[in-house]
Amino acid sequence: MNSRIPSLVSAFILSGCVLFSQWAYAQDPPIEQTAPPAAQTAPAPEQKATLSGPADKDLSFLLGKWETKAKIFPNALLGNTEEVKGAGTAEYRAFGVVVEGSRVSETSLGRFEDKEFIWYDQNTKTYNIISISPEGYAINKKMTMAGEKYVIEYSGRDKAGTPKEKDFTVRAKYKIVSDTEVKYSSEVKIGKADFVPFLQLKMQRVSK
Repeated sequence: MNSRIPSLVSAFILSGCVLFSQWAYAQDPPIEQTAPPAAQTAPAPEQKATLSGPADKDLSFLLGKWETKAKIFPNALLGNTEEVKGAGTAEYRAFGVVVEGSRVSETSLGRFEDKEFIWYDQNTKTYNIISISPEGYAINKKMTMAGEKYVIEYSGRDKAGTPKEKDFTVRAKYKIVSDTEVKYSSEVKIGKADFVPFLQLKMQRVSK
């Protein structure tokens, strides 16, 4: 696994966010980035959560509580040779210009759990995402808009339980089906191999 949470995430913790997330693989120490703005007080329950800047229109589709159904395709990264299904929950909340997400899913491969922080980078015109595991490992991701889809890319190195390290790249996308349904799908490339289907997640809104 890679190094512990970078200093920028530590600063984030001090600003008032509780961290723990992304499941059991990680990348090399992330490139230093501009830290997200300090977290602000969450809106009162009776108020609709809003975000400043581009996030106001771009990320509002994620806000709320969700029931999720996951499908993990056979892949060398997780080591499953058959398709795996699972179910869980997710919740995304707005804190000023930052979106905080918590996700939990139970499958026959085990329990997957992570915490995400998403914010807009004015310099690159993309969204930064940091996913953090309960053990404290972090993965940096980038998200861009492509029409009505939200494309995510990240790379890393898996060292857990393998005699040889595996460099991998994941590319994924969110697709908004309706106000109450969002689909997430991804594919993974391990080493010099081709991309193969990795994960599908169907999110059904419980509340917003």
